[in-house]
Amino acid sequence: FKLDSLHLEISMAQVSTLVKSITALPDPAKKRISAVLGAAVADAASLPLEWIYKDDTMKEIVGNKNPEFWPECKCPFFTIPSGSQSCYGDELVTSLKALATAGQVNLDTTAQAITKHFGDPDSPYQIALAKRQEKKFPVAGPWINGGVIQFLKNQGEGVNPPGSP
Repeated sequence: FKLDSLHLEISMAQVSTLVKSITALPDPAKKRISAVLGAAVADAASLPLEWIYKDDTMKEIVGNKNPEFWPECKCPFFTIPSGSQSCYGDELVTSLKALATAGQVNLDTTAQAITKHFGDPDSPYQIALAKRQEKKFPVAGPWINGGVIQFLKNQGEGVNPPGSP
């Protein structure tokens, strides 16, 4: 079992152990964890067919088959492997990792993590963003959304907090 954008390979035994430990938690904690896991899985499941807005185009691609975890990316704007997270999913994972590192909500730690993950010049997001200037779509690589682009601009300009308006 591989979660591409999380860069994790886990065995089914590890998944089973994780699920058992989650089921032992109090109900509110189980619900929170389930919501986060559900969001991450749904993000990865829908990514290959993201931003296809025409019903006829979608029907042409999937026919009568189930669309979740489509084996190849058909997004008209970018291509990444099936099972990967979108920018939105990567924002979630990056923020959760920062939360786990800090042990509490710390906006500075989260901002630094987002800046590093999405803003480093060698980040796949920055590489793909540069390719977008050529206006040849779909671009190979992940799509960075406008909110993150504005966040990085604000962060670079010292705007505090750096979130996008």
